[in-house]
Amino acid sequence: DLNALQETIRWLEPQVDELFAGAHHQASSLFLWHLAEEVEHKGVAFDVYRSIGGTRRTYALAMICALVLLAWFTMIGALIILWHERRLWNPLSWVRIVRWLFSFLFSAGPVMAVSTGRRFHPSQLVDPPRVQTWLAAYDGRSDGPCGDQDLSAMPPPSTRSPR
Repeated sequence: DLNALQETIRWLEPQVDELFAGAHHQASSLFLWHLAEEVEHKGVAFDVYRSIGGTRRTYALAMICALVLLAWFTMIGALIILWHERRLWNPLSWVRIVRWLFSFLFSAGPVMAVSTGRRFHPSQLVDPPRVQTWLAAYDGRSDGPCGDQDLSAMPPPSTRSPR
């Protein structure tokens, strides 16, 4: 679901340094680019859905299905990584996962509920500030937003100097 992706970005922004600490910069860059790219065309997918007769009920059901699938595959991935890193039984790892889970639910839940409203359109959602910065990093002159730089040090789009 498109709103779930946008809310994932909104939730991810303040935690991006912690979540990507030690991650391979090309994989991190690809992930951030994909999320930012989804935000760029959020209204198009919704408009197509509406034009083929999509209902609010089906939309809500699809959102719940997408959230369940996202949670399922995220948990499988987390378990594999924790096993590989020999941290499966580390209580601190599980505390972090539960903290991230609840912070995501409290961040995304209300927006997802509002998005099932009759007058809602994704264009009403304000894009997360770093989206344009992440996309601008892919102008062909860099390795992406996670190159060798600190992710939190990236300026918001309005203060980014032109190249």
